[in-house]
Amino acid sequence: MRALPIAIACALLLLLAAPAAAAERPPHFWHTAAQAVTIADKQPMVRRLAARDPSLRGRAHVADLGLWLVVYRDARGVKARVQVEDRTGDVLEQSPYAYPRTGGRLGSARVNAELIALALTIVLLGFFFDFRRPLRWRNADLVALLSLGAAVALFDRGHPLVAVPLVYPPLVYLGARLAWLGFRRADRSGSPLGTWAGNRVLVVGLAALVFGRIAANLLIGGVGDVGYASVFGAASIHEGWPLYVADHAHLDTYGPITYLAYLPFEHIWPLKNLVHGYLPAAHAAAITFDVLTMLGLLILGSRLRDRRLGLMLAFAWAACPFTFLTLIANTNDGLVPLFVVAALVAFSSP
Repeated sequence: MRALPIAIACALLLLLAAPAAAAERPPHFWHTAAQAVTIADKQPMVRRLAARDPSLRGRAHVADLGLWLVVYRDARGVKARVQVEDRTGDVLEQSPYAYPRTGGRLGSARVNAELIALALTIVLLGFFFDFRRPLRWRNADLVALLSLGAAVALFDRGHPLVAVPLVYPPLVYLGARLAWLGFRRADRSGSPLGTWAGNRVLVVGLAALVFGRIAANLLIGGVGDVGYASVFGAASIHEGWPLYVADHAHLDTYGPITYLAYLPFEHIWPLKNLVHGYLPAAHAAAITFDVLTMLGLLILGSRLRDRRLGLMLAFAWAACPFTFLTLIANTNDGLVPLFVVAALVAFSSP
């Protein structure tokens, strides 16, 4: 019998604590959870759902990127999600789906990107596949590399259980091939890369590909959390803010080298808010990393063999669909190949 009063007292304490938590601002936040819910309640999508089901209720959670995520539930489960930017109160994204999907959110931009990636795949095969000797190892390497595109397409269409296993066979093959090429005795009798195209065709084609990649980045490229966090870190250096704090919602995601690489671009195009829609600094950084990587490949090929190898390496990079998809995503992934190519250029110096 004594347990019943204790249980009632605990329940009352929980009821009293819940509104207080909703009315308090988390550290480094401008809005409370209750205010975030109020902002989300005004969205047309939420109003339509509430009109159909009066039992719909929203609850705000602190998202990983310093945003409010308002989740709406009814008796049957989650019905919608709304992201609210804390400082300005802007609604950044609203979705009528209970759980995030792997694809389908980019609309026509995604379709355009896939078509361009398919066209680049055809270009890469057309220039570097040896149709006269189809059983060459070089052809198998090229096919294995491009076969990863099937997994990417399936994943983007919401089939991760099919897409992820398809990644492993080509990766295992390419890993084994790289190990074999790396440990075997050097053979300089033939070129590891070849094409039917002359140097003039490669130069013109490379210029067209570079121009097209930049145009695609600016027209259909988007900026997600990776690009935004990189620009945010550069802005922290620019404004004198601390890079790393105890708050889990702070965007202290990457190391100082990444932030320093973005600093010149953020200085020209300063960060103004938490909206990811279009960040000129992220676009400029991704384009610069991509162009510098191709320039480094030109220099590397010229030092290793001749100018023609440099042109083929740069052309292969520009025609590769995966480097294109990385470019239009405007992430900081372009820093890794840039540093690798720069290191190879440095090691190849006389």
